[in-house]
Amino acid sequence: MTEVAIGADDTVAAALIDRGVTVYATDIRPQGIHPDIHLQVDDLVAAAGRADPGAVYLSPVIYARRLPAELQRPLRTVAERVGARWLFTTLGFEEPIVRTRRQRLADGTVIHTAPDR
Repeated sequence: MTEVAIGADDTVAAALIDRGVTVYATDIRPQGIHPDIHLQVDDLVAAAGRADPGAVYLSPVIYARRLPAELQRPLRTVAERVGARWLFTTLGFEEPIVRTRRQRLADGTVIHTAPDR
């Protein structure tokens, strides 16, 4: 799996690693995160503009937490370009600017995924 715009909060990625999942991550700045996360410094907007976004995005699932509106289209573009499923949560006060399917978890978290085609 690949988490984009991971920032300094590696909670989900670390939990996935604890369950045996290999996790890659990107951010525009190096962060002090879990040592088993394969971090690559990259700009998601720039990746969306490249014909080949890069090997770090070659995962079956690309996700983001607290993804700001301006990064939602680049996330979708990169995921579609590499054939990955995508999902994200928003900052909480924003609605998604791309068409999504919403799923509310038991804790109230709303996850946005690619809509059914």
